[in-house]
Amino acid sequence: PTDTRPFPTMGASGSVRAVGAVGATASAAPRWRTPVLALGATVVVIAAAFGVRSMMRGAAVDPRLFAVRPFENKTGDASFESRGQGIADRIGSGLGETGVVQVAGSSGATAKRAAPGMIVSGTLSRQGDSLEVTAKITDASTAVVLRTIGPLRATAATLDAAIEPVVQRAMGGAAMMFDEQYGNQGATVGQPPLYQAYREYRAGEDLYYQLQYPAAIARFRAAVSLDGTFMYPLLRIATVYSSAYGYFGVGFAQADSAVKSLEALRGWTPSESYNIAFLRAVLKGDLTGQYRAAQQMSDAAPGFAFATYLHAFSAGRTGRLTEAVTVLQTLDPDGPTLRGRVFYYDYLTYALHMLGEFRQELIAAERAKRQYPDALLVRVHEIRALVALGRIDDAYARTDDVRALPAAGAVMLAATKELRAHVHAAEAKVMLGKLLAWIGSRAPAEARSDAMRLLRAQTLELLGQFDGAQAVTDSLVAAQPRNDLYLGLSGVIAARKGDRATAERIALALGVSDRPGLSGVNSARRAGIAAILGDKDAAVQLLADAISQGYSDIYWSDSDTNVESLRGYPPFERLRKPRQ
Repeated sequence: PTDTRPFPTMGASGSVRAVGAVGATASAAPRWRTPVLALGATVVVIAAAFGVRSMMRGAAVDPRLFAVRPFENKTGDASFESRGQGIADRIGSGLGETGVVQVAGSSGATAKRAAPGMIVSGTLSRQGDSLEVTAKITDASTAVVLRTIGPLRATAATLDAAIEPVVQRAMGGAAMMFDEQYGNQGATVGQPPLYQAYREYRAGEDLYYQLQYPAAIARFRAAVSLDGTFMYPLLRIATVYSSAYGYFGVGFAQADSAVKSLEALRGWTPSESYNIAFLRAVLKGDLTGQYRAAQQMSDAAPGFAFATYLHAFSAGRTGRLTEAVTVLQTLDPDGPTLRGRVFYYDYLTYALHMLGEFRQELIAAERAKRQYPDALLVRVHEIRALVALGRIDDAYARTDDVRALPAAGAVMLAATKELRAHVHAAEAKVMLGKLLAWIGSRAPAEARSDAMRLLRAQTLELLGQFDGAQAVTDSLVAAQPRNDLYLGLSGVIAARKGDRATAERIALALGVSDRPGLSGVNSARRAGIAAILGDKDAAVQLLADAISQGYSDIYWSDSDTNVESLRGYPPFERLRKPRQ
């Protein structure tokens, strides 16, 4: 934004290498990618539908039971007949190692007396002076090819070593298709990933949902370095940087670089293409584009829970709160796909809260607490619902329960804001007193941290101790003068003190910030300053500008203390009204 006024008036109108360490550079490519060995994509159908049906007669079909056929020798050279069986044996052994599927003929699988639901087959042929290996995974019930691998080219001397990528991709395909927690992602993947890359990606997913973002990114990068054709780790890198870090404009360059790397790749499935479009819309601050791409992704992969999850999230971010709840309720938060995904309850409870469904919100929060007893985010949901229902003593008790935890201050601050949002000013002041005492009990090293000083400044501001709040905030701004979060708080404090000149100067500085990826946050901060100064029309216009730039908190939360004066003001209420 380059608006030169402190406030407007109403009516004013790549390549893979680009990611650096993340990218799949030539040096990071698998060793079998040499002038002699080249991996592409093809499909060869082995099992005829009649043969498949005959095999299945009289036995239940187990989709996790794989039959691996000897690879067909099409070289015209009888000396390669034994190689076909050797390739099949190696693939069968690898599939067994995944622990996700079983292989027909193995001891455990034989006892089940079930017909294989999947068939792995392939060919060994000659292309000029080279040999070519291709493989596929076929649904035995329908004879539909689900995954293709190859062709891989090698010389006769290097064939044994060169089939390892085929084995690894067969293992990766089985893992993506049938892993209990992540298996539905396999429905959206083209060529299977190398199994080692999938394992790194899976570990990164677990870390991501535990909010361990740096560790998650490290595992995603490791997956990309192992297999530069595997798109999901790059999608996740872009997601982490654009969402987890993007709110404060941090990580925009990394997210943009990852998206450019994805755009440089080819062979996307429709679902992957829409996921990339979603991330590009996030970086542009285009909420409508995010919603459209997520909806298309969900339609393209109806059995893919992550796509459904993204659809609900983007519906909520555009004010379609009823739709968000309806979509989320099609998913099972206790099921394997969403196990560990505490954000499910984040989106669900926020949407229910803004719809005024406080009892349903509390039911969802209590379920979340049973599922994630150690997650502080869940405690915030529960307290918010209790406050909205007027159960203030219960809300106090819940905050007392977490006082011993390191991040309890964030829970208490959220409780304070919720109390104010539901017109419990006296009770909010009691909570602030508890919060200030908690801050004072921190060890000296923790008390000196930027995070704790920011929490102190916010607490003092809400208590009306503006001089103390300003002193702390000034020290934060002095150390990081380009930090818009600190600058915005400084503007709010100036406005609270009635220092219009300083507040407008800071609002102007926020308006000309040149950092990308802010997604309307600075316009929302300016709106808060304008609202405190009494410029309601300007504040509403700034919030409308913020929404057009990608700001969505107005739909998710009613506890922004900076815009308290706008509650009940018709233009503001129309702006934040849930959409159909």
